Amino acid sequence: VVLDTPGINESHSKDLGHMIGVVQKLKEMKHANAVILVKKYDSRIDQPWRESVLYYKQLMGDDAFNANLIIVLTGPLESKRKLKAFGSRRQEKISQTATEVQQLLGLKL
Repeated sequence: VVLDTPGINESHSKDLGHMIGVVQKLKEMKHANAVILVKKYDSRIDQPWRESVLYYKQLMGDDAFNANLIIVLTGPLESKRKLKAFGSRRQEKISQTATEVQQLLGLKL
């Protein structure tokens, strides 16, 4: 069973409804094999995003959430023109986002 949730904070007016749906589905499910958190590497980790992720973690329980967590950082490749003009900050942004998520969730490498 795959339980896909809409993007966190992509539609502020719909977040509560989506969370209620997730809660209902998780109550029906007895077990989760994976929690996959997909995040655009170049988008900010703002307070509503943090609160949403921590809510899901609390809902599932720290042990179940952390033991089954897969974090995917995604985003478009920079164009050759942009790379030539500004250089690449992609790896820096990916590292920064990964560090922020790890700190938020209390994860260790």
